[in-house]
Amino acid sequence: MIDAGSTTMVFARLLAFAETRVTAITNSLQIGMILGQSASARVILAPGHYLPKEAAVVGIDTCDFLSRYHVNACFLGAAGLSEAGVTEAVEGFAAVKRTMMRQSAACRFLIDASKFGLTQLDVVARFDEMDTLISDRAPDRGLATYLSEGGVRILAP
Repeated sequence: MIDAGSTTMVFARLLAFAETRVTAITNSLQIGMILGQSASARVILAPGHYLPKEAAVVGIDTCDFLSRYHVNACFLGAAGLSEAGVTEAVEGFAAVKRTMMRQSAACRFLIDASKFGLTQLDVVARFDEMDTLISDRAPDRGLATYLSEGGVRILAP
């Protein structure tokens, strides 16, 4: 599962350009279109309430649909990562992310360093609910300590 967002779109482009064999379930129309360009990708789009600014769907129908599947991993973005955990600013996104987390064997957060230290309105996950953080830069010592104590694997250059 891949949720909506600018960082997850970059991930989807990498999968598509590499012709990675994947079945992706997403709430993002943009990610569906990006992966749909690859003959190696199978895309399943979730239904729901459409958010034009996000080109994504959210809501009860989205979460119910996602709950019908179980996947090896989910790849999620976020609007903030701080001592509060992973947080989201867009209404409805946190519920979709939490549903994807429940339906996935592994949870990988793709969060760029500009989001470090930010706390947004909706809590998505505590550190002990994360498996892996993938970022463009390692977090500072304080945030790294929270992640380490939660057992989160950090992948950064």
